[in-house]
Amino acid sequence: MCEHLSSCSCLAPLSLNCLRQDDTWTLRDGAQTVMQHEYMEFRYAEISGDLPEPPTTDSVRAWVVRYPLSDKPGDQYGDEPMLAVSSLRPVAEMATFASSNSSLDAVWGLVRYTLVAVSLDVNTDSNTRQRDLCHTDAYITSLGQMALSNNYGVQQMTAEDGFQLDSNIWQGTTDFRSALVSLAYEQALYTGDLRLVAQRYDDLKMHSFVYFFNRDVGLVVKGSGTMGGSGCKCPASWSPAGMPPGIYEALNCKCEDLVDWPSGSRDGYVSAGNNASAVANSYIALAAERMSVVAGWLGKTDDASMFGSIASTIKTNLREKLYNTATGSFVDGLGIAHSSMHATLFPAMAGAVNETAAPGMGAAVVKTLREKGMKCSCMAAYWLLEGLYRMGTHTADAADLALEILTSTDTNSWLNMIKQGATATMEAWTTSEKGNASWSHPWCSGPNSVIIRLLLGVRPTEPGWKRFDFVPQPSSLEWINATVPSKLGTIPVTLKQTPTAITTSLHVPEGGTARVCLPPPHAAASAEQATEQQLLVDGAAVASVVEGRMLCAKTDLAAGLHTIERSS
Repeated sequence: MCEHLSSCSCLAPLSLNCLRQDDTWTLRDGAQTVMQHEYMEFRYAEISGDLPEPPTTDSVRAWVVRYPLSDKPGDQYGDEPMLAVSSLRPVAEMATFASSNSSLDAVWGLVRYTLVAVSLDVNTDSNTRQRDLCHTDAYITSLGQMALSNNYGVQQMTAEDGFQLDSNIWQGTTDFRSALVSLAYEQALYTGDLRLVAQRYDDLKMHSFVYFFNRDVGLVVKGSGTMGGSGCKCPASWSPAGMPPGIYEALNCKCEDLVDWPSGSRDGYVSAGNNASAVANSYIALAAERMSVVAGWLGKTDDASMFGSIASTIKTNLREKLYNTATGSFVDGLGIAHSSMHATLFPAMAGAVNETAAPGMGAAVVKTLREKGMKCSCMAAYWLLEGLYRMGTHTADAADLALEILTSTDTNSWLNMIKQGATATMEAWTTSEKGNASWSHPWCSGPNSVIIRLLLGVRPTEPGWKRFDFVPQPSSLEWINATVPSKLGTIPVTLKQTPTAITTSLHVPEGGTARVCLPPPHAAASAEQATEQQLLVDGAAVASVVEGRMLCAKTDLAAGLHTIERSS
């Protein structure tokens, strides 16, 4: 334990990495109650001094304050609920997940509890240390919570806060600001509430960085964009009326690329002198792709076409100008020979790996990423998994590698966090990477949303869950039992896999429809075997279409309980 401290957030014996928090009370004669009113989090506490009697659990108590992601007692980890269920709000519940792989279930348990433990009124970098909003942290955390719970209040507040002045702690890096586009986009998808994206539409355009898109190069080239981007400016919304002079100017937005953090996790990434980098272009291509959808929701057809064209052009040029077909990897930037892991994982995340345009590209990229190993942080690992599952609809090896990463026991793994004693995700894979690493850092909780949205494959595709995907990528898992809360109600899912068939059940709640696609069984993943299979819905063969290695029903499933099978 930590000696001579009132409270301490470390798990190991006292060291310089321990975050010290002290409180001192002077007692008067007689029975009395003392209480500290500061908000602090700790794992162990020590009470020292001349006490008239030994402290007990009856005389020393602690408050646990969390946002109510669920109203079910079983989801509250033994805490006493402080918020009564009210008819004024929907009953909240959290997702459940169990599979044939106990290692995957252990990782799910770690990230699930992380998001419960860190949920307060707004998502921050880390409540135990840095209580301000970082856009990438906020996106990964909020998306995880929305995949976990159908109470979207904290994510709504976080998305709104993302546009405020005090959220600019990173001086407007491309990574962080473009992640805010994804946060607002996903918040609208899950909640069905378009007010924020409508109100902040002009700010979203600024955060997307498309004004640095250079039509002549076909990529984002900062400082020489042909869309009006000759310099980086903070969005005008960061200068509200009445702000004291000098504050807005002091923000000094630089539009640099964070790439990854800690800095030693960048695999030697070389920044392009003209900033025509693989990482920045990938983030901005993803932001433009999502801005195109947002513009469509709002009826801005010209903008939807413009953003869609920019996203497509960037992805094409990432593939044609930065991809090395001989090595199966992307270079760090235009005119740079070095290929870091990040230069490949981020284009994969953005959709630049296109099996239709470049047959065999998916397998080559997966081979590169597997050989690289986890030369990235636990934050970047989220984007890596996003990219692998995006490729996985065409390339079985990608889904296999994603499952390998999720269940790895290597040094850079979530299971190794548990081995080190973590009960919530750490800020870095190990404390040796970052001396002051937080032991409750939700930017590393990415497996939660990945497992629900991508491995299980349940995620909304139209605002408010009016339409959602069921596109599982189970790899070698033999079975899955899960429930996914949605705005429309709970979506129970089961999946069983044999060498010759995948059989699933899915309940579509009232008010929604489901697009359904199934991969071939893991043991029969060859193209020849896949073409010999058919899709059965509720026992009857249905018209289907092949999308990569997926077999998709041509008609969405209506409300009700359905069985879906892909077999010979």
